[in-house]
Amino acid sequence: MAPSLLSLPAGPDVEAGCPKQMVYGPCGGVHDDLTCEMAPISCPFAMRAGAVPWADAERALEPDAAAGHGMLATATQRPVVLTDLTVRPFDRASVEQLAGVLAEASDGLLVGEHQNRPDFSPALMSALVREAGGNPGSR
Repeated sequence: MAPSLLSLPAGPDVEAGCPKQMVYGPCGGVHDDLTCEMAPISCPFAMRAGAVPWADAERALEPDAAAGHGMLATATQRPVVLTDLTVRPFDRASVEQLAGVLAEASDGLLVGEHQNRPDFSPALMSALVREAGGNPGSR
């Protein structure tokens, strides 16, 4: 197991030791051996005894003003389907084809960088997904 860097500075509500300064985690970059994608350390979220408690759990259950439109509004009516968009690297045709197919079956397509595979930036990927009729989310 990698050494722990729990001495990394943490701001308000940031998990001590997380190089990404995340509050809730773990992120998608945790390796099979529970090490971090950003540093040679154990993921501090994976080392926790339990889940990170929500700062204001009661408020988190209340409807948000933003829930009146978009995916949040849909989520108040039914479960939403999010799909990880995995395409051939740097291939616009692959993005267009897959996003076009998944747009009909998914409420949102998760786009972002994978630590072991270069690709379009998340901003460009989101634009390509929108052009193909999909709804990009970010992870």
